[in-house]
Amino acid sequence: MQKGRKRRISDDEDMTLAPSAADPSFQFGKTLQSNLRTDMKAKAADNSSKRTKTDMTNHLSVRKLLDTLDKTTLVDLVNGLIDSYPSLQPEIEKNIPAPTLQSVSQVINDLEYKLSESFPYSRSGPIRDDYSYNRVKGHLMDLVNALQEYADHFTTSSDFPTTTFSYLHFATLVAERLPTWSNPTHNNIQRNLYLDLVKYWMKAIEQATSKIAEGKIYGEQVVTEWAKNLMQHNSTTNGLFSEAIDLFANSLGWIIGFSSPSERSSAHQSFSIVSPTTTAISHRCPTVFTALNIPPVIFHMDPQIKIHQFTELYSQKPIHFQITEMNKSFMIWVGRPQDGLADLSIAMPAMNKNTPPPGSNLITQDMSDVSVDLSRRLALRYGQQFIVSINIPSDDQMMMAFVEKKITTLLKDIIVN
Repeated sequence: MQKGRKRRISDDEDMTLAPSAADPSFQFGKTLQSNLRTDMKAKAADNSSKRTKTDMTNHLSVRKLLDTLDKTTLVDLVNGLIDSYPSLQPEIEKNIPAPTLQSVSQVINDLEYKLSESFPYSRSGPIRDDYSYNRVKGHLMDLVNALQEYADHFTTSSDFPTTTFSYLHFATLVAERLPTWSNPTHNNIQRNLYLDLVKYWMKAIEQATSKIAEGKIYGEQVVTEWAKNLMQHNSTTNGLFSEAIDLFANSLGWIIGFSSPSERSSAHQSFSIVSPTTTAISHRCPTVFTALNIPPVIFHMDPQIKIHQFTELYSQKPIHFQITEMNKSFMIWVGRPQDGLADLSIAMPAMNKNTPPPGSNLITQDMSDVSVDLSRRLALRYGQQFIVSINIPSDDQMMMAFVEKKITTLLKDIIVN
């Protein structure tokens, strides 16, 4: 019998310390080693991918890479950089070009389009109820806020007043296109926007006036355009811009022949509107009459033609006047001659919604014969050539002929005689 080898204590220790395959600690160790190897492989692959991406982008300049981005992505990129590195904001602000009238107009148009597209679909057209208001309110406020912010920009920048007034005219037109809601409370958004825009108009008028004191000179044609736009908005908003018109007349009106404040001290005249029943109603003269020093005017309504016309009108400055009836159904503007040319336009915009104009559809037609006739009369009277345009809303040929005859007679009496 072979004598067996005597076991050492170390052998027992080795057997005791070496884990078996069934030991949980043995399984955990294997799992840990496996995970470590997987993580190392993943990191190696990620580093390889980054090196590959970096190698690809290194062949292109940052400018070329930025050229491939659309506007939204580029804006997000810049905003992300500012959020991550706030110290960059002053430097970015310093280097961003100032907004132009063209670029701002595009932004506003895009916001207006988004507002229009956000209305719930309806076969009968956009719905103006509370549900629709809540649905589009976000886009509506984006548009309103943008109009206000850019108005503040253009009235605080060093832009020439022509740019400022052009933006304010554009912004006010957009404000006039805002939806009218069935709930009157919601319409306060538009009204408050109007009131804010009035302040910006007045600020622009004050700035333009201060530049005159610095030696700036404005052309008569330019100032006339400012006045026409301002009066147009005052008419559309039922007199909300009257304060701005008064300031304009006091500050810049002298450039285009508005009477001075001293001449207008007794200008609160009255005028009469005579109805078909010949019942005269006296009214205080509106601001536009005050600003232009227009004498009393008599209107009457023809019961057969259903259109307003002037039966008596005269002006102390016959080459420069504007007449606006209280319901805004008739407006005439004659510009003073400048560089051999002046603009004379006659328009009959739509009345308010409660009294629609004759003819259900508002169309514009150039009465070329009358234009030629008036051009000739003005040339004979003042020895200068005039550009004359006449536009009236009507699809009734008989009415067109009637208005044509009346306007010709009117201007013959006012301007030529």
